[in-house]
Amino acid sequence: MRDDHDGGDGLFEVEPVGKKRSRGRPAAVDKTFRAFDPHQVLLLPPSLDDWLPEDHLARFVADLVDEVLDLSLVLADYTDERGYPPYDPRLMLRLLIYGYTTGVRSSRAIERKCTDDVAFRMSFIPGWTDDREAAIERMMAARTYARRGDASAELWAWLDAVEAECETRCGDPRAALRLIGHAEDALSSGSEHPTPEWLDWFSPVRLSAFKGNTQLKAGHLPQARQTLQEVLDDLPPESDKQRTVVFGDLAAVEAADGHPEAACRYAVQALDQLAITWYATGMERIREVRRTLAPWQNEQCVRDLDDRLYDWGTTVSALQR
Repeated sequence: MRDDHDGGDGLFEVEPVGKKRSRGRPAAVDKTFRAFDPHQVLLLPPSLDDWLPEDHLARFVADLVDEVLDLSLVLADYTDERGYPPYDPRLMLRLLIYGYTTGVRSSRAIERKCTDDVAFRMSFIPGWTDDREAAIERMMAARTYARRGDASAELWAWLDAVEAECETRCGDPRAALRLIGHAEDALSSGSEHPTPEWLDWFSPVRLSAFKGNTQLKAGHLPQARQTLQEVLDDLPPESDKQRTVVFGDLAAVEAADGHPEAACRYAVQALDQLAITWYATGMERIREVRRTLAPWQNEQCVRDLDDRLYDWGTTVSALQR
């Protein structure tokens, strides 16, 4: 970015170094922005980060905005606490920079990309909340958008799965299971339309993994155990991260069913997998299981699990991969 105060047509206009801001400017306030969590954990996919390769330009832009650029002057312009929370300046700057670096410069084109392009979606999608009404409104809009195009069976199934996750997070796993059943039917029926490239991670086995997690939350422990064990058998070799999550869910099933030794065995298998391929979501699953094992904390299997959980010092380099 260069200083274009001499009349150039650069991307940004920057005040010359040393130029003082006018006196009498209102003091900046601690403004509340709309929720912006680029590392929001989802079940489908487990993390927004899963949508992009490690060397993608969008990641570089995100690091540039978050770690390098000084946005203090931008934040200083927020001098009024009143009004609806605006979008986080980091989010908007990410979109603007990524758009310009990829040749997308108009606001309307960027808006379309926020719907169609996964790299923009990583910047723009808000995290899920427990606001069921807002989630329903978003799903209605998403389904309307899908009907206007040539939506594939995978896309329709994914929409069912996303809505199912909303229901699960809002405390209705039974409604979620009905939606998952509808998604399974959609995948079985198929479609002549191609699957979008950004959805290439979605598959029947991924849907089954989500189904097992939802059955667990609904208290259907035998069904969850069977579903998740079948998922382990069907996962492709490269699905290391998903395998860790499934081990964690199986551990949770056994803990909920009063089988601490079986829960610990699955948890240890998950930790073994994490030592090969680190995945924060998988570790969180293990920690959740450990909390549910509190009634058996004096059992030897739980003590052994504690030793594994808190002895990661020698594997830090492996966990950072």
